[in-house]
Amino acid sequence: MSDDELPEYKESPPKSLESDRYAIQGKLRRIRLLEDQLQEVKEDLEERLEIHEELDREFSQERGFKERKLERVERFGSLEDGELRKRELRNRIENLKQEQWRENVRAWRDSQDLLREARGLNRALNDLRLRLEGLKDYFRSER
Repeated sequence: MSDDELPEYKESPPKSLESDRYAIQGKLRRIRLLEDQLQEVKEDLEERLEIHEELDREFSQERGFKERKLERVERFGSLEDGELRKRELRNRIENLKQEQWRENVRAWRDSQDLLREARGLNRALNDLRLRLEGLKDYFRSER
């Protein structure tokens, strides 16, 4: 809503209408601020999901590599150092699985926090828009 949508007065408007005009301008600024914050949250969420996908892919590749290596050691490894090597590889694979699980949990929590923040911003934005509509209706009825 721009200044030209507000009622025109030849003399200075009454104080209450002037303060309402400032209230509308303040609400419009607040709406722009909330929209900007909401956009930032959306960008943060997309960035976090990209990071998670990249980490998940890296963990899967590393785990696949270690599992193939373990298979080779089980097939072709020597008896003396084979058991120790197998145990090390199994431990590394297990650690990678645990780290991947932790990353999944962190990503889920982060995305839930960002979604919760976005819902709160949406609620505030909608509430503010409804209040602004109420003020616009007030000005329309005054004409």
